Amino acid sequence: MILTMYNQYQDDQSYPIWLVVTIDKDVWEKEIVYFSVHQDFEQKDVDEIPEDILSFSVCLEDLVRSSEKFGKVGINLTQVKNRVSVQLPRLPDSTQLLIRVIDLEEVLAFSNIR
Repeated sequence: MILTMYNQYQDDQSYPIWLVVTIDKDVWEKEIVYFSVHQDFEQKDVDEIPEDILSFSVCLEDLVRSSEKFGKVGINLTQVKNRVSVQLPRLPDSTQLLIRVIDLEEVLAFSNIR
């Protein structure tokens, strides 16, 4: 699992827009995959998001926090998979999950604990 923060630059300031989680096909077997929010993410410009890897948006309701995993946020892969399986019956070897930073901040601010 690779996490990259994509930023938009305006007036010599950097603003995080997307957190992109790149996962392999075997990760889809998990119900929820967790990642630490207390890590240094690779920083890139929003124009550098790879377009050659299939991407899915992660909705706010797909994000969860765990009372047992302090400092971690989870992506409910079952919900994402159910949503995209209508359009894509077979998952590719590598997939990007796009999380809006504003949604990530909201999950961290409120208790959506599982």
